[in-house]
Amino acid sequence: MNEIYMHKKTLLICDDDQDILDVLELAFKSHFHTICEADSLKVMDLLRTNRPDIVLVDLWMPFLSGDQLIRSIRRDEDLKELRVIAISASQTGKKVALTAGADSFIAKPFDLDELLMEIRSLSGETVA
Repeated sequence: MNEIYMHKKTLLICDDDQDILDVLELAFKSHFHTICEADSLKVMDLLRTNRPDIVLVDLWMPFLSGDQLIRSIRRDEDLKELRVIAISASQTGKKVALTAGADSFIAKPFDLDELLMEIRSLSGETVA
């Protein structure tokens, strides 16, 4: 098999809700190499060491909120081009996410197929 077809893109998921992390990892691990982190304070280091293709981040988290994390990514010269999808149940989530610099926003509760399509689209993954 051609090597290009064997490489999975890397998806880093940050959500402080462990149940959501578990569901997203289960749903996406056959499509992507997944890195899941509940502690938003650890994400910048994970981004630097793992260089994911795309980041999925919840907006409302303790310590470092998703919009603060997105702003940190956009300010970092090495990470600013990362594709970021924000997720949230907040009514103002889309505005907050896009203002912070997210590439896309998906409202909770979300449809897993819709979220997968958005991740694939933004990561440049071709759908077989």
